[in-house]
Amino acid sequence: MRISQRTLRRIIAEEIAKAGNRKRIVEGSKSFPLKVTPEYINRLIREEYEAFQNERRIVEARRRRRLAEARRRKLAESRRRRRKETVYYY
Repeated sequence: MRISQRTLRRIIAEEIAKAGNRKRIVEGSKSFPLKVTPEYINRLIREEYEAFQNERRIVEARRRRRLAEARRRKLAESRRRRRKETVYYY
């Protein structure tokens, strides 16, 4: 599930408000509680941001590759047309 930056900030703010003055927010199950600290949240945010940037770089590279291939095809097609249109007289 993708979460927007705005939604993530809202969720974090709600959790911090619920926690009050406690240092940690505990989530998970009774048998396996997950201790969420501000450092942990920051690390998660950093990881998600890096993944987002990486995906954006990949998308941009694909777009540039498609444009370059389209230019190459267009140039090759114009060269082929020129060859067909060339008439030699002997």
